[in-house]
Amino acid sequence: MLAVYAKGERVSVFADEGSASVVEVDVLAHAGEGTVNAGGLTAPMPGRIVAFLAQPGETVKQGQPLAVLEAMKMEHTITSPRDGSIAELLYAAGDQVPEGGELLRLADA
Repeated sequence: MLAVYAKGERVSVFADEGSASVVEVDVLAHAGEGTVNAGGLTAPMPGRIVAFLAQPGETVKQGQPLAVLEAMKMEHTITSPRDGSIAELLYAAGDQVPEGGELLRLADA
């Protein structure tokens, strides 16, 4: 007999022979959490930049959409992890970016 319990991203399976737990982290669901690379934003997966929604010098607020990344035939919106201003865009629309590639840099407000 098996007993399976899921809570958030953790799934636990219990059987007479033993048990196992698995944590499946959805990278996209956590893409905008916290600061990354000391004020920069990175691509959660390889893809193509569709557009930047803010330009250097613009002031942005936490949660504000900054870039649109196309990956796995879907568009993903990258949001600002904090208040600040756009210091530098490191790619242009249409560029391919690697997983973990820094997309832009934020400066303090």
